[in-house]
Amino acid sequence: AYRFPTVSELYQAVTTGATLSTPNPNLNPEHATSGELSVQRDWPGGGYLRLALFTETIEDALISQTAPITPGSSTLVSYVQNIGATRADGAELSFSWPNALPALDLSGAMTYVDARIVDNAVQPLTVGKRTPQVPRWRATLVATWRPVETFSFTPAARNSDSVYATIDN
Repeated sequence: AYRFPTVSELYQAVTTGATLSTPNPNLNPEHATSGELSVQRDWPGGGYLRLALFTETIEDALISQTAPITPGSSTLVSYVQNIGATRADGAELSFSWPNALPALDLSGAMTYVDARIVDNAVQPLTVGKRTPQVPRWRATLVATWRPVETFSFTPAARNSDSVYATIDN
């Protein structure tokens, strides 16, 4: 898969106090190579339990980072750059249980992801660091209650590990 940079990633310049964000019209599109292996057990009544193992490598990942405005410069700016590569490996366990109780459906998922920067020529010290904005653990639980045919009530709970906002963690 490919993701091309957005217009703001390519051209929007922002100055806020001492922080300068500069555009980069020469950004390359991200190139993602992904794979998934899953096994699913279906239950009578439409429910299932699924385990999925996945991996994704993104070359030329579009990530905002702070770096010298020109090589060798002491002036640092934040801008979207292509990072050589990131890789995410993980597993997800998900389920759906219709009519767990009369008129009550349950579903949910728990996901583990080890997402790392594997190549970054601009800032080599970030290699091996966690990819920004990707939590290590995520979980979701959803319940849908249908007291009558024409009405349903659905509360959901989500939880996520803390994430890093920058590539240097």
